[in-house]
This record gives sequence, structure tokens and C-alpha cells, in this order.
Amino acid sequence: MACRRLLHTCAKSSPSGLLSGRIAPAAPKSLACKAPAPTSRLFSSNLGASGSGASLGFSSRLGSRFDSLRFSRGGWIISRQSVVRIALDHSMAMGSSVVANGDVGPTQAVGAETVAKPRRFAVLTTGHAAEYCVNKYGGYGPMFITMLSDPGEIWDEYFVVDGQFPSLEELQKYDGFVVTGSRHDAHADEEWIERLCGVLQRIHEMKKKSLCVCFGHQVVSRALGGKTGRASVGWEVGLRDVCLTDAFFSKSYGAGMPPKLKVLEVHRDQVSEIPPGAELLASSERTGVEMFSVGEHVLAIQGHPEFYDDVVVDLLDGRLAPMMTKEEIMLAKESLQKARADQKSWQQLCKDFLKGSRSSTPEHLVYSREALTVG
Repeated sequence: MACRRLLHTCAKSSPSGLLSGRIAPAAPKSLACKAPAPTSRLFSSNLGASGSGASLGFSSRLGSRFDSLRFSRGGWIISRQSVVRIALDHSMAMGSSVVANGDVGPTQAVGAETVAKPRRFAVLTTGHAAEYCVNKYGGYGPMFITMLSDPGEIWDEYFVVDGQFPSLEELQKYDGFVVTGSRHDAHADEEWIERLCGVLQRIHEMKKKSLCVCFGHQVVSRALGGKTGRASVGWEVGLRDVCLTDAFFSKSYGAGMPPKLKVLEVHRDQVSEIPPGAELLASSERTGVEMFSVGEHVLAIQGHPEFYDDVVVDLLDGRLAPMMTKEEIMLAKESLQKARADQKSWQQLCKDFLKGSRSSTPEHLVYSREALTVG
């Protein structure tokens, strides 16, 4: 897989939390980077402690200049959909890491300590986000990376909707996977969807963690023997209350959660029958299967824990407008005015599932609307 290769280090933040950044003109000669595929990206978070100020340097051999580099709460944004998120955990002091040709080098010494090889995750992107979402948040992949990433991790993104899939060898390198939402039908007989089902079956056999959202929720159900299709109630768009089952609270990631969670929904398909051996974890008034699990390695969520309400409004005014009635659109927008999604709870739940432990992400960098903003 050809990914964008980035080398970066980050020093401790100053008391004000402000950073200054620069883009180096070229990577060190030791970086033998191949020409990147246009739909493949790599994101890496690494920290270093050196000096009182905070600075960030990037080196790249992509053959073209970045349009811009700017810092917003929780991350750095680099030009055309290329995002690097740096979570400043003051309790950590990690060395810089070189990523070349998709591989991570051996452990590195930091003072008297040794930093282990970082964990790797992959986002399997199943649809192209609307222009508004891409311009403001970077697209579906970067939204998940912002929500889920921690310092020292490496995140790759594969546009499986365009036929870009990880090989079996690449699958083995990852600690976990995220499958995004899409405008496509999970029950359709398109070649890439059938191929994705095969990949998800393989990931399931390998017992690797897979977090599957909306379309991902439906397609993993199909892949593992469940049933999906059009919802008899029609479109489900807006903010909804999801009721958690007793089975959910028996999970390690269910600890400390309230009996109900609010989540943003955008779908007209649904899971009508969960796969054999799966457990129902949540339901709502109009959607019987809001969340299910298979063992301890598959978690499927119908709603969008990664979305913000303005993303939903843009969809209502754009892509969904020809497919929904004016009354449906009005009711969906009204639901967004009455309350807000429980984003912090969803973030913690998803990270606990994917990584198996409570995250140490600093409170001031917890998932927020301002995490990714492109002006």
C-alpha cells in the first residue's frame, strides 16, 4: 500500500497551549518513499519532550507542496484532506518516529527508556463525504481518527469504496479496524461490497477488533450471516435516544455508561436480524438493532458517534433533500435543536472497545466540534 509518509515530532506544549509549525521542504535521504496513491493516507501521532516551547516539524516526499498548515483544538490540519492529529499528553515523552513505505522502524531509545513499536489501526472508508464535511472536517476517515486516536499510534485509511483494500499481509499488521458509513446499500451486489464482506469475514476469523458504523454496522452483519435491508419506517435522521441492554453492561466498555445514550442517525436501511452468536446491545423506538457485538472483537453501531449536528444539517439540505419529505426534514432538524449527542460517552465507549482500556487522552483534547476545522 502506498501511503503519504510523514515524519514529525512534537515537544511539550507551552502553558498557553499554542503551537508553531512548519513544513520542511523534503524528507531526510534515509526515507525511501514511493509515490503515494491519491486515495491512500497515513496519520501518525508521536510526542517528544525537548525544550520549553512547542513546535512541530513535518517532512514529506510527496512531490508537491501542501496548501496550508494550521493548528486547531486537538489537531493539525494539512491541506487537501491530509490530517495529522497530535494529542498533547503531558504525562508522556515519546521520541520521534520515522514512517517509510508503510512500515514502522524498531523500538527507539528515549533517554534511558525504550519506546515500543506503536499500535496501528486502519479505517476502511466506504463512501465519499459531502463537500462540506470534507472541507470542514477532512472527510469520514479523519473524523474517526480525530475521535479515536491517541499519542504514539499510526492510522491508515483505505478507500475500499474505490477498490483500495489492504492485502492479507497488511491486515495482519493492524491492531484494529474502523468501517465507516456510506450512501451505498449494504445489501447491494456491488463488487466492492462483496469484496468488503470477504475482508470482514477474514478480520473476524483473525479475531481482530473491528468497529463498524452505520453502513459498516449493516455490512458486517451481512458478512457474518445476519440480514439487512430497507427499514419499514423509512428514513431515520436526527438525534435519537438509544436504550442499552443488559448484555451491553456486561461488556468491559459498558462500565459507567448511563442506560440511554443520544446519538445522531442518518439511515434508511437497517439490520433486521443479527448474525448467529451475536448479542443485541441497544435498540431505539424506530430501530430494533442499534448496536450489536460478536464476541469481544466486533462492535457494530447504527448511529454516527463521529458526526456533528452541522454535518447532518448539510446532508438534509443537500444529498437527502430529494429523497425526504419537507416534513421529515423539518422534524429531523427540530430534533437537533432539542438536545445534543452524547459524544464524549460514545468516544469513550468506542475507544474502550477498540483498545481494551480507558484512554488517557487529556480532558482539554476530548472529542469536540472544534477538533477539525478548515477555514
